[in-house]
Amino acid sequence: MIKKLSPILLLSFVNVLGFSLLIPVIPEVLQFFTGVSRGFLYGLFLTAYALSQFFAAPYFGRLSDRFGRRPLLLLSQTGTLLSRVIFALAYFIPKDAAFFGLSLPLLVIAVSRVLDGLTGGNISVAQAYVSDRTSSEEKTKAFGLVGAVFGIGFLIGPALGGLSVSTSIHFLGTCILAFFVSLVTLLWIYFGLPESLPKSKRSREKPPLTAMFTTFLRLKDLFAYKHIKKLIPLRMAYSVVFVAFTTAVILFLDGFYGLSPVQTGLILSCIGVFSIFNQAFAVPKISQKIGPKNAFFMGLVISSLSLVFLTAIAFFFPPSFSGVVILLFFLQSYPLNLGLSLAMTTFKALLAIHVEDEKQGEAMGMDEAISSFGQAVSPFLAGIVYDLIEFYSFAVYGIVLLIFISLSKQNNVQR
Repeated sequence: MIKKLSPILLLSFVNVLGFSLLIPVIPEVLQFFTGVSRGFLYGLFLTAYALSQFFAAPYFGRLSDRFGRRPLLLLSQTGTLLSRVIFALAYFIPKDAAFFGLSLPLLVIAVSRVLDGLTGGNISVAQAYVSDRTSSEEKTKAFGLVGAVFGIGFLIGPALGGLSVSTSIHFLGTCILAFFVSLVTLLWIYFGLPESLPKSKRSREKPPLTAMFTTFLRLKDLFAYKHIKKLIPLRMAYSVVFVAFTTAVILFLDGFYGLSPVQTGLILSCIGVFSIFNQAFAVPKISQKIGPKNAFFMGLVISSLSLVFLTAIAFFFPPSFSGVVILLFFLQSYPLNLGLSLAMTTFKALLAIHVEDEKQGEAMGMDEAISSFGQAVSPFLAGIVYDLIEFYSFAVYGIVLLIFISLSKQNNVQR
């Protein structure tokens, strides 16, 4: 399996590397240009990217069902490369430059994030590529391998991002690094990635550009699959909660405990080790033993309890105990990552198993749209919530998710 998936696994690794090195950098970029509440601005920038991807990912998935995976991967990666160039241009704009009263450097960065989001269909297309090349029995393990590669990229990326923004040229160093990573990805797609979807299995539907704005309408198509429809509300709730956590945890480590970008990047990189182990070994074993659907629910419960535990850590150990907290944070991060790995991987596997071959790209695009919806809604609200109640927000997110799980179970019993 590794041999036949090696082209897309390498592509996924380089792609995640380019994305994850920006994670600890964006708060520093905002602080570089303005002293306004960073929770609000940080959430707004993440929302701009995710909202753009929400509309674009299903459309790119449908196009890949029609024209093949490789052309769409080339197109989306070209857009990512261009977005890195635009991001870098902000460095050369004076900090006090304004456009209709708004910070011009931040507007330029916002444009780069929107462009990156609009051409961010490469994730859904890459997942469809994996589905093309695996049997039903292999899909959970295959998506676990992709998740493990994600973990390896996440292991390296944040650390590189934290180091690059700490240089004398600040975030320009990160932009240069991200540019070359994106360039390598583009060259690899062009020279090293074979097409996975034969013409005989391609969809004959040619979606118009206006289809990009019908994401919510297309979402109803997933409810036609009886094995999937009951899980979609939970998938949405989990996406919103998880992105809210990932938004707040950067502010938590940076603001509450005063960690530097290098320290935050290193911590996130170490957590990537958990993801590698969970995706490559734990998830396939658990899913095989209890089934992908049960593994999905198990992942949700573990994640919920881990979020509540994080609030308890911050409550009992204030900033003066930062050394102890870092150790406890690592201990809490393993079950949280296990829950995430179980929920995300098994849901993708269930989609790949139950959706027809000619609709795999669209299905993976819709799953990515669900994730992007969480990324669009959560960061903006999570930034505000964190400004108001700080670390208590983690417990709120965990309890909300437990309520959704309980309601879902009750509905299934009643039916």
